[in-house]
Amino acid sequence: MFQMTSVFTDPEVSRALLSYRDSPALRTLIERTGIDITRVETGVQPLISAFTHSSQGERKSLFTEAGGIPGRTLGLPGGHGQNFLVLKDVYRRLRESGKRFAYLGNVDNLGYTPDPAGLALLALSGRKAAFEFSFKTAVDRKGGILVVDGDGRLNCADIGPAISPGEVARWEGEGRPILFNVATGLFDLEHLTRNIDGIIAGLPVRWSDQDKDAGRYSQAEQVTWEVLGLLDDALILGVEKSRRFLAAKLLLENFLTCGLYADDPAFPSDPNPERDLKKLAATLRSGFAWNMENNYGMRLGASRWEPVELRSPAGLWGDPS
Repeated sequence: MFQMTSVFTDPEVSRALLSYRDSPALRTLIERTGIDITRVETGVQPLISAFTHSSQGERKSLFTEAGGIPGRTLGLPGGHGQNFLVLKDVYRRLRESGKRFAYLGNVDNLGYTPDPAGLALLALSGRKAAFEFSFKTAVDRKGGILVVDGDGRLNCADIGPAISPGEVARWEGEGRPILFNVATGLFDLEHLTRNIDGIIAGLPVRWSDQDKDAGRYSQAEQVTWEVLGLLDDALILGVEKSRRFLAAKLLLENFLTCGLYADDPAFPSDPNPERDLKKLAATLRSGFAWNMENNYGMRLGASRWEPVELRSPAGLWGDPS
């Protein structure tokens, strides 16, 4: 496994991984397989300064009034698209160690697990990368959608920085189905490492205005999935959202996925299936249960999910007598 942290999050993430080593859900798995999945290759992302808000003019300068204090700057991550720079050496070490493919995704997606079908399609097709998309739902607000860009190439446009929310809403109002980025990509490491400098240089920088406690400022970010526009022969994989994209970034998303109060008559529903949160919650809950049972080796007990007894597949490691 590998990951990108930031100078803000790295100490806390490192401590958390050490504590997971003794988790009942992982301890037996680590002991039986001899693979400690809490030991990960890590690249630490530096911070860049926030810039002035667009209301102060198109020309940017440093934002120097963080928290209303004159002279104080604000350090922010430069977007997950910086992984190609931050993890450049990690990708090369993985390739040199004999790895052929690497998955890249968001840690807050419970559906982000290795998919044998997607891996087989990429390996057999000889393509350089594969990206997963599912039909956009009512809760898919922040992220990217599949578009044809100005150069006539397939690309992933982030809602807000790359494409306006109003335009997306207009398409939805016209009844157009929209493919939403699941934020999972699979890369051929040979191609990635050979072309990574060009990817780093070619990935665009996107600006977005922010109005938060620290003040009104602009943030510069690179978006990982815009690498799609730099590739000539990527695969687009259509996937089932309920199994491959269970976002856990917002508290409300967690409530929907676990089905909290889904049986309450007051739970919001709508005759339009595209806006029916009650139906969506049931679908997400079903996908969550499927993942827990099939991908995570868990079983629902009286009040919580618990790890099932570990069994060796086809004698790959010894079961206790």
